[in-house]
Amino acid sequence: DCLRRLRQMLLWAHEKNHIGRNYGKLVPAPTGSAPMRTAAPLDQLRRLINATDLSPYPTRDRAILAVLLGTGVRRAECASINIEWVQMNADGSGELQVEAKKVGQRDVHRRLVAFDQPTGQYIRAHLDTQGTKGPLFVSGRSGRRLKPIGVYRAIKRLIVLAKLEDQIQGPHDLRRNFTTYYSRHRRGESHGQLLSKQLGHSSYRMTASYSLQDVEDV
Repeated sequence: DCLRRLRQMLLWAHEKNHIGRNYGKLVPAPTGSAPMRTAAPLDQLRRLINATDLSPYPTRDRAILAVLLGTGVRRAECASINIEWVQMNADGSGELQVEAKKVGQRDVHRRLVAFDQPTGQYIRAHLDTQGTKGPLFVSGRSGRRLKPIGVYRAIKRLIVLAKLEDQIQGPHDLRRNFTTYYSRHRRGESHGQLLSKQLGHSSYRMTASYSLQDVEDV
């Protein structure tokens, strides 16, 4: 994948006249195929949640995990959330406002995502330890906003504690898990459009590539 992206970058730089020739031709062509991914079973996701008990910041990490698993947002979007952007309903469900991925000529770089009651329980528990404004997730050492790399490290720590390194690689796998389970339980074109909106995709074609449905679904 690194070779493929490097070739693409050098070809783009040449076509945009940033470099005199296409040096991508000097990069070896990638061989092989992408790894076969499967959605983590529910018992493994429970192990991941239980691993937060061993974390130095259990309430925070439980909420981070809940946001990633329960909304499908990217790690950078998770890190961008402010306390005042959390809208909690009476039943524990609600909405989060996140800084959206910057794409093309888009003027508005925020979007709303929904979360259900179980996800809301973990978010509420974390909110009870925070103030009324500012970043939702902060570093346990500096007290400053947790950066995307901090979200990544928190999840990797939980993966290691749960001994799930072979099944889950990082936060993006949790985004794939959200997509897969949503697709399994809500079939049809209208649900596909809603899922794309939740994930921040401009088309369902991109959303479909995140779904890890398998032979059991067939």
